[in-house]
Amino acid sequence: MSLSEDMSRLTAEMRAAYDSRVAAVGALQKETEAQLAATRQAHLTMATAQRQELEAFNAALEKDVAGMLGGFDAAHKAMSAEQQQKLDEFTGNLRKDVADFLKTCDNERQSMSQDQRQRLDAFMADLRERTQTFIADANAARMEVRADHLASKEAWAQFNQDMEKRRG
Repeated sequence: MSLSEDMSRLTAEMRAAYDSRVAAVGALQKETEAQLAATRQAHLTMATAQRQELEAFNAALEKDVAGMLGGFDAAHKAMSAEQQQKLDEFTGNLRKDVADFLKTCDNERQSMSQDQRQRLDAFMADLRERTQTFIADANAARMEVRADHLASKEAWAQFNQDMEKRRG
């Protein structure tokens, strides 16, 4: 084949590849837009349904609480004298138990926090290392492609010079 035929075939293939990429990106964009619209509509529908359910739940809860408060008030008045002594004793013990419990919870929280911090630090160190490796690999690949491109450009320039010499 001649150079012009090769170049014609090559440019035709490049045009076809470009058109294929443009069509694929366009289709992907339309599909993404459709998915986003469907997601928005589903979210709106769910939000409306949830709002209605919550409003109904709140109304029923308010009614139940109002009834319970009336009953509690009557029961409280009936047993307040007897319960006051027991309540004072119970409250004293409860304060002590709660203070002990909170101290234990705080100690456990501190321990878990330290453990979590160590795991998070290890994860972040690993992530940084993997990211740096990825960036270094990507840069190396980019440099290889650039070197290959420059070599191709040089070969093309040499080809053009040779062709000009041969043509006269």
